[in-house]
Amino acid sequence: MKPAHKAMRHDKDSLSKEIFKGSIASAVVYSGSNVMRIAVKNPIVVFGLGVVSGFLIHKYRKDII
Repeated sequence: MKPAHKAMRHDKDSLSKEIFKGSIASAVVYSGSNVMRIAVKNPIVVFGLGVVSGFLIHKYRKDII
């Protein structure tokens, strides 16, 4: 059995790719939280988001399950 650090293959760009992915995910979460903070203040927007999400879940229910 090989040691774990020798069994995994790494290229020289793997660390930079992971850092980039993490920074993009962080930016998406931060911007999404700002959008949701604004959207929650208006009940019509919350209702609209519920209708749209319900429609999309119903439309793609076979793909989801």
